[in-house]
Amino acid sequence: MDRFGPSNDQCSQCGLYHPPLRPGEKCPMAKEKTTDGKEINLDNFLINMKNIMVANIKKNHIKDIQKFSGHIIVALNKVIETYKE
Repeated sequence: MDRFGPSNDQCSQCGLYHPPLRPGEKCPMAKEKTTDGKEINLDNFLINMKNIMVANIKKNHIKDIQKFSGHIIVALNKVIETYKE
């Protein structure tokens, strides 16, 4: 065994080396795709949302971050549910 190599097998879903998943479990690192096969990449969106939230938490002196996060999730879900193209 290679003493300096990865200690786990390569994940068949994401291609990275990490502890094995339970049978039937979906890898959280696997790429998501739309119904027509296009990759869904939300990395930039999530980074921007984090920056916006952190800035507003500091600016508005928000102390209950869990409550604030919950409010954001509910509001965002309402937007998502009514979004049409």
